[in-house]
Amino acid sequence: MVIDSGAIIKDVLGINWRTTASAILPLLTSLTMIVTAISNGEWPTGHDLAVLASLVSIGYGLVAAKDKRVTGGTVSNVDGTTASAPVSLIAGGKNV
Repeated sequence: MVIDSGAIIKDVLGINWRTTASAILPLLTSLTMIVTAISNGEWPTGHDLAVLASLVSIGYGLVAAKDKRVTGGTVSNVDGTTASAPVSLIAGGKNV
């Protein structure tokens, strides 16, 4: 029996599981820095806040990113289906 780990991860993390998985490290690092500072009874320093903002920004960007097959709007970011033409948000979701 062969277990398709990619399909399992895709079910857990969604269609963009590669970028979502890579977002875990910066988000966990920023959370650890915040918890450590607060548990020591202090607020993160200005330098730490800059690092935290960068890590959260990187993590959010990776969570929101679209994996490989980026084709100008023809591949759905939700389920990976392909449209014959780019879908326009301006035209009420109709193919243009």
